Order: sequence, then C-alpha cells, then structure tokens
Amino acid sequence: AAAGMLREDSFPGATTEEDTGISDDPREPPTAANTGSEGGERLLSRAKIRKMTVRSLFGTAMMATFSGVIYLGHMYVCVLVFALQCFIFSELVGVRKKQAAERRLPLFRSLQWAWFFVAAFFTWSANVCEFLVTSPKQFGATRWSSLYRLVFEKNMMISFSLYTVLLIVSVLSLRKGMYKYQLTQYTWTIISICIVVFQTQAVFQIIYAGLFWFVLPSSLVICNDIMAYFCGQFFGKKFIRRRFLELSPNKTWEGFLGAAICTLLFAFRFSRTLCHSKWMTCIPEELTFLQPALDCKPGPIYELRPLRGIVR
Repeated sequence: AAAGMLREDSFPGATTEEDTGISDDPREPPTAANTGSEGGERLLSRAKIRKMTVRSLFGTAMMATFSGVIYLGHMYVCVLVFALQCFIFSELVGVRKKQAAERRLPLFRSLQWAWFFVAAFFTWSANVCEFLVTSPKQFGATRWSSLYRLVFEKNMMISFSLYTVLLIVSVLSLRKGMYKYQLTQYTWTIISICIVVFQTQAVFQIIYAGLFWFVLPSSLVICNDIMAYFCGQFFGKKFIRRRFLELSPNKTWEGFLGAAICTLLFAFRFSRTLCHSKWMTCIPEELTFLQPALDCKPGPIYELRPLRGIVR
C-alpha cells in the first residue's frame, strides 16, 4: 500500500527513484547540489525537501489507511486485496489497448473483465470453501445457507461452467480482419490473470492463518521502499559512484544497502511486536465483517526462542 509513496505519478514533480541530484527535466538548470560546488553547497536542495515532504505526507496517509483496514478485520483485508487485484488488472489490460480497434469490437473489454472475474471466483471460492469445511457453523440456519452451500461446495462445477460459456462467447466474438488483434488481446488477458489472480491465490489462506503472515511481509516491503528512498536522498552517490542498475539509473548502492540494513533491523523488532498481539496471531473461526474478539494461546512459532535452539 505504501509503495505508492515512491510513485512519481502520485503527485506532480516527484520521481520514481531515489533522487541522486540528477534532474528529470533536461531543461532545468543544475542546482548547487547537482554541480557539487564547494561554496555554500547544501545537503538537500529546496526542491528535494519539498518532494520529500510531499511523499512523506502521502506515504503516511496511505500507511494510516492500510493500518485502518487491518484494524477492521480479516474480511476487510480480503476486500482490500481483491480491490487491488481489480486495479492492477485494469492497468495491465490497458497497456495494449487500441482505441481505434476497440470501437469496432463492442463488449470486447467486458469479455476481458468476465475472464478476470471467473478466474477470481475460482481461486477465492476454492479457498473460502476449504475454510468453511472446518467451520460448519458458517452454514447455520439462515435463509442464505442453501445458496452458500451451492456456491461454495459446487465452486468447481460453477467455475467450469462459466469458463465453458466464456470460451464459446469469446470464439463467437471474433471478427474478420481483427483476428490478430483479438487473439493478441486474449493472450495478454490470460497473462495478466496469471500475474494478478493465480499468483495471489494463497492470499486468503495467508490472511486466515493469522494476520501476522500478511502484515509482516507487507510491512517489510513498505519499510524497504521508504528507506531506499531516504537513504538514496541523503547518501546517494556519496560513497559508491558505480551505477547500481542500468534499467533504473537513479537508483544507488547507498539506497539499496541502506534499505537492506534498515529492513533487517525493522523485521527483527517489528516481528517481536506482532507476536505479542492476539489480533495478529489468532485464527478466526468464522467469516464475518464484524470485529470479533480473538482470544487464543499463541502457537510455538510465535514464541521467542534462542537462535542456537532453532539451528539445532
């Protein structure tokens, strides 16, 4: 969630990499920080301070939102993940979109989204069904219990039926003179689904195995991104002049190494803090949007043990 803190398109005037004094705009005259002049050179220019302030505010707001969703409960985290899947899929399928061709293919974009929702239903429903098998009280005496059983217990049959219908409709949607474009788009759609949906099919199991297993990795990514930016801002190209990555020339060794060290220290401390929270370690017994009180005895994996005993 806080990876957007480092995104250039989140706000005007920012960059996607650690600023190393290299201007993004070739027309911009070099500043004192860029030219390395000795007299009156400051560590950070006014523009850099402004960028850091804006990014910090946006990042803090995003992390607060992320923390709020985690506080609301497991189901809300699942909704957040699914919303991110939809957003990423929309971005990916839009990469190869051609407006001129799309106007000749009505409902073609709807078919792409239909493929996405069928794949999402297949992965999410299978995981939910597996969870409900161990929680039979989910199918209590409610008017929706029969529908729940039909949808989740017969999820494989429903998924295959939807897949068959979509395959037939997709073939019938092919238009003469547009075969190459349509098949290319369908291929890209399948790749996007594999990246967005199937790659994250275990997220539900991870969340309902304890929020610890979702929050800790996400927090480490956030910490690494933030510290890479700030370490690059303060120390970039000051100790190691060698280029770090050809693909992203503004990234620096100082940002990479500083982020690695800070992330290791953060992981050591933050993991211990999460282990003492029952909200993070306890496994919920039901699927609900309410906020149930979780109470359990943490498993042995959450107990602090000496490293010597683990190595043995």
